Amino acid sequence: MDVLICSTSGKPIYHFSTRASAHVQGDGGSSDGSSSASFTSSIQGLVSFVTCVQQDALELIETAEHTCIFHAEENLTFAMICAKRLLKLLYAQLLFVLSERGLDILRRQPSYDLRELLGGTERVMDALVESWRVEATTRFQHMGVRYLRLPSTLRAEMTRALAYEPEESSSLLCGLLLSRKRVLVIAQPNRKQFSLVAEDLLLLVNFVYNTPSLANSETWTPVCLPHFNATGFLYAYVVFLNEDMCLLLLSSQQSPEQFHVFQAKKRYIASRLADVGAYEAVRRSHDAENQWRPHGDFPLLHHFVFKHESTGECASAATDFPVDAKDPRVQQILLDHYADLYHQMFPRHLQPQNHVLGKRLTMLQDSVAARFIHRPSILVDRLRRDEELITANFFVTSFNAATALSMWP
Repeated sequence: MDVLICSTSGKPIYHFSTRASAHVQGDGGSSDGSSSASFTSSIQGLVSFVTCVQQDALELIETAEHTCIFHAEENLTFAMICAKRLLKLLYAQLLFVLSERGLDILRRQPSYDLRELLGGTERVMDALVESWRVEATTRFQHMGVRYLRLPSTLRAEMTRALAYEPEESSSLLCGLLLSRKRVLVIAQPNRKQFSLVAEDLLLLVNFVYNTPSLANSETWTPVCLPHFNATGFLYAYVVFLNEDMCLLLLSSQQSPEQFHVFQAKKRYIASRLADVGAYEAVRRSHDAENQWRPHGDFPLLHHFVFKHESTGECASAATDFPVDAKDPRVQQILLDHYADLYHQMFPRHLQPQNHVLGKRLTMLQDSVAARFIHRPSILVDRLRRDEELITANFFVTSFNAATALSMWP
């Protein structure tokens, strides 16, 4: 698989190749930098030829063994030898760092080398491509996000701590607690002003866990959530409470005073999490992930992927015999099988709608799963009643923090 991003003038921006088992960023980082530049020139030459000669946009090249998909956004060309879904994710990840205003420089100066503004983001881009290869939530649109299973009472206590905000401070747009790339809790006290969608949350998680510098200190950094506002930035306070658990707070205010407000909030949250035993409970939940098998009494069912349509949670059981969980090639083959099923379930192009977490999509996804799973109603009912998953009841609660918990508009 090859993934390429370049400017319309032929300047390489990003190149990922599984053939080399490593990424190639621009002209450097590989054993032969000239090959990356040559590949970029060839791809952009094909695009320019079709544009100039046929006055059309090149979208697809198919051979006996490969498919090359092209996707254009403003002054950027994306090419992938393998799905347009990943190209759109990569564009969103670029916007996450630069925003549309940052990309304006290519409109004014098409020959500008955009790598100067993207230094240090190669690992984030690589991780997104790798996640697309093996994670259902990244590969398939509308598949939501992964939460960690937790006792509902503990999750409620953790959300109370995250949602708490003094009367004089109302600048928190969204608060997240994450652990090992899993979502623990989300609080959105200003739902009318801000609603987090699944695609933006995927970008946030990918950024947090693939930027090594974030693990070592409290960080105050601008981030663009392209599905919320692609032209501007929000400001993220990021700090790891322990080796695995990350606290992320979003605000629209850039001021240094806001950073200190979030520092004080972090101290309160960390203390409350310790009081309710959250750190140890989260560790136990991670350790127990491989033992969760709600389908264990279905002898012919080895694996499943379940998405709760209302909450946006995606859950899947750990793989076991005959599926080798430690072999990434097996994981990719398994996901390819799910891709075949997915396209059979949704043969027509899905409407361009993103999933606001906690809000029901207009299309019913789990209803058509019955075509492919033996006795699906039993398993689906078990998953819907599993109190350690993010249930719809969790989003509409009776205690004081309900306004922060609920993500319904």
